[in-house]
Amino acid sequence: MADGTERAGGTVKAALVDHPPRRLAGMAWEGTYAEAADGAVRRLIEELCRRLDGRPETLWGVSWEDRPDGFRHFAGIEAAEAVPGLERLDLPALTSLTADHTGGDATGVYGALQALRDRRGMARRPGGPDMLDEHRRDGSPPMRAHLVVAEQNG
Repeated sequence: MADGTERAGGTVKAALVDHPPRRLAGMAWEGTYAEAADGAVRRLIEELCRRLDGRPETLWGVSWEDRPDGFRHFAGIEAAEAVPGLERLDLPALTSLTADHTGGDATGVYGALQALRDRRGMARRPGGPDMLDEHRRDGSPPMRAHLVVAEQNG
């Protein structure tokens, strides 16, 4: 992690991380928070893994909170070339406040990261994405939560 580690609230430790541009191949979903809580995103990931014929080493979730009752989500893998049957998403270089998460509902860790962003005088990145979820197959950690931020306010 690029920056010094800082407590984001509770027991969450966070650091500022720079991400290179990434090209992802995957599947998109859009819906309400209630649908997500009912397993819509989990089912999207399961379907992606079926299409990939197994669980990839690293799976990325990208979210845009750009509607009042829900969000857009893209689940994918890094892929330089097109993958038949999957959509492509090109992400620009991004900066995030990042913390490890033990799994399950990530609302708490993202809330702590948002509070830290605000304390640091940072802002949401215009146009998003707002969050990156990094799921590694080896499970260490089960999930890394990345809250995308813009440059510090000056």
